[in-house]
Amino acid sequence: MYSSNKFINPRNLISILFFIILVLIIFLKGKEVYQKIIAIKPGWLFAGMLCYYINYVFRGIRIHNLSDRIIRKWPNAIRISMLHGFLSYMLPLRTGDMSLPFLIKTESDLKISDGTILLARARLLDLIALGIFTLLAAFLGTINISQSLKIVWIILGFMMIFSYSAVRIISKLSTPITSGILKKILLLGHFPPLQIYDLVLSFFIWTFVGVCLFCTVKAIGLNISFWEVWIVISIQLPLQFIPIQGIANAGNHEGGWVASLSLLGLSTAESLNFAIVSHAVLFSYVLMLSLPLLLINIFFMKENKPV
Repeated sequence: MYSSNKFINPRNLISILFFIILVLIIFLKGKEVYQKIIAIKPGWLFAGMLCYYINYVFRGIRIHNLSDRIIRKWPNAIRISMLHGFLSYMLPLRTGDMSLPFLIKTESDLKISDGTILLARARLLDLIALGIFTLLAAFLGTINISQSLKIVWIILGFMMIFSYSAVRIISKLSTPITSGILKKILLLGHFPPLQIYDLVLSFFIWTFVGVCLFCTVKAIGLNISFWEVWIVISIQLPLQFIPIQGIANAGNHEGGWVASLSLLGLSTAESLNFAIVSHAVLFSYVLMLSLPLLLINIFFMKENKPV
């Protein structure tokens, strides 16, 4: 029998609280948010949606490659990437992210443990690509933050770039921690060397993520540069790993955007307005993923059973 105590725990309560708070904020700031929504520029909106789709095509190709090409690139791997993106965004408490090993299992003979390793490798590759863009933005872009914050941001970029190597080094250490429960959970001993092709794919993924968000800020009338977008992304991403995300990324999105836009000089009230409107735009992108997923399921999946 299901116990209510499993549901009533701090993480679940915080996730629900985030969602309730977001609904209340939207209700209280309804007029301001509505004015910004009706002023959204459709050209930038559709450009952002196109980049959002392309990002998942590259994610699918990366899944194909990380599976040692066991999972077909089209339509299986691309379908997995889109469905995983949809679930990751919509489900609370990061449960959607953990759906990838199970989605992989439905499309191939790979074990759940293999899919878990693939997910961990993909996330570390994401960190490397984000670290590269963080450094590019810090050194090439004109960003309106203090010098001390910029130094912290640069250090964070280097840490992200070397995250994959750090995990591989830790996996080879024989200590009570790495040889115990932690090592079994993280499956550290199974991490292969970094492949350049995987890194190139990850770079393209995050190129289109960055352009997608740049199109989003242009669509909602937020005046920040392409390089300043990476401030938003680099603050938003760590929040994605905290398992208190509300439904449809409620709470995490607003927290990351308000924090980053405040660093860029916007008032808290204005930052919150833009955070809510950008959330609505990104939510529409995620919902529209259902269209290609539906078309793939109807026209392609019957002829592409896993081998």
